[in-house]
Amino acid sequence: MPTIPNAEQDMTIHSQESDDSPQDLNWVRSSTGYFYRLIKIDQRPLKEQSGVFVIWHAGPEPRWVFTGHTDDLATALETAANNPEIMKFETQGGLYASWCLIRKEYQTGVARFMIDHLKPLIENQNAPESSVVPIPVFPPGSRGPAL
Repeated sequence: MPTIPNAEQDMTIHSQESDDSPQDLNWVRSSTGYFYRLIKIDQRPLKEQSGVFVIWHAGPEPRWVFTGHTDDLATALETAANNPEIMKFETQGGLYASWCLIRKEYQTGVARFMIDHLKPLIENQNAPESSVVPIPVFPPGSRGPAL
């Protein structure tokens, strides 16, 4: 499995064929260390930023709601915040989101892994095909088993 460098870093990719353990991505948090509420994200700095994102609801029984990859995080998160099917989960402890800026060549594999393992409540119509090789990563807020 390749090591996934942050999109802002210029790192050499190397193979870790003997290690299939998930990688810890640099999931974005606010300056206070908390994840962003979906409805309060300032999307302007994310315009034309490429990456992987995930949305979940908190509350007594938190669940992953939606995940994907995109060439424009601002548009993807704005679309999600305006989607009634996603927003119906706002009443279940609030909707939260995080994203990671990673190189495009890794995004489909990371998104495929997130979809396969997190099993979000809402299907992403633009999800990578099931034939895409998943790249294991830890979801936001986790360094162990997912929710």
